[in-house]
Amino acid sequence: MTDEYPDADIRRIDIVIGEKEYWGKGIGTICVRLLTQFGFEIEKADMIFFISMDYNVRSCKTAERVGYKLLSKTEVEDNPKTKFELNYGMTKEDYFSMNTH
Repeated sequence: MTDEYPDADIRRIDIVIGEKEYWGKGIGTICVRLLTQFGFEIEKADMIFFISMDYNVRSCKTAERVGYKLLSKTEVEDNPKTKFELNYGMTKEDYFSMNTH
């Protein structure tokens, strides 16, 4: 994705909640919101990406809930657990239009 935006400050959110007892409690959404806010408001990023696999429905819903848009879908070969890698993105313009405060 960075090749498409050669002069932009692009960041990526990576998050894993490994303990199943913490899944479905909103922790991921809170973390992604905070990391997105930090990325745009403190780090002054131009764009932030969020990558998830298609089988991780909670992760995909988190991205959409926070305001990320699905930008691309890449087929994954030789992986019985997933068929597609989903690439979500948000621009600073999108972020600030949703979060005027």
